[in-house]
Amino acid sequence: MTHKFDAELMQVADEFADFDLFKPKAQPAPHFDTQETESMFILTLQLKGYTRTNIKVERNEDWSRITISGEKPFQDMLMVGGKVLKKDIEMRGFQRSFKVPQGVIFDRIIVGFDEDDSKLVVRMPKATKGLTGARVEELKTKENQAEPTKVLQVYTEEELSEQEAREVGHDDNDQDERSANSKEDGDEKPKSPRRKFKICTPLIVGSAFVMSLIVLLFHVVESKKQENPRKKEHQD
Repeated sequence: MTHKFDAELMQVADEFADFDLFKPKAQPAPHFDTQETESMFILTLQLKGYTRTNIKVERNEDWSRITISGEKPFQDMLMVGGKVLKKDIEMRGFQRSFKVPQGVIFDRIIVGFDEDDSKLVVRMPKATKGLTGARVEELKTKENQAEPTKVLQVYTEEELSEQEAREVGHDDNDQDERSANSKEDGDEKPKSPRRKFKICTPLIVGSAFVMSLIVLLFHVVESKKQENPRKKEHQD
């Protein structure tokens, strides 16, 4: 009986859906903020209620535009006859597009999502530090033309921290290797003649000395061999 009554109330609510009282509240567009530093442009979106799995970030072929969209389940609740009625769960979302500034290193654009703060951050490194005169701008719907897009990976804050640590370590190793190679190249040129002289001279002198010593010993042994028969004949 109760279930039947609730169904009738829902039917009445649907019939009066044109009234503001029964219209589902439109979801506000997510707030965004832009920031610029000496080395990069930063785009931040507050996405409360969203997770990394239901957010998608895409870019077009020439990297001139980035589109951020998301969907999450939503359920309307209506007050009818002193009772709260829940409507069916439906998916609602958003989509916003932004112009990528000129002078950005496209293949180093990184997208991160902070689950704790429900914050999406797009970092766009500048090709030239200190570059000014460009900024991140939101594009209107009419400017969003249908064209091929590619999905960008969205990282967690932990993954970004690990990636930055690896990049710093890789850069340090490259710098150490370059310094070592530069040092070796600088040491080899002035030291090459001296090294040849120092190594070859003792080797030649030492070899002659050893050969002379061997020849001397050979003569001594031969002399003793010749003396022994003479001594033996004299004793006889």
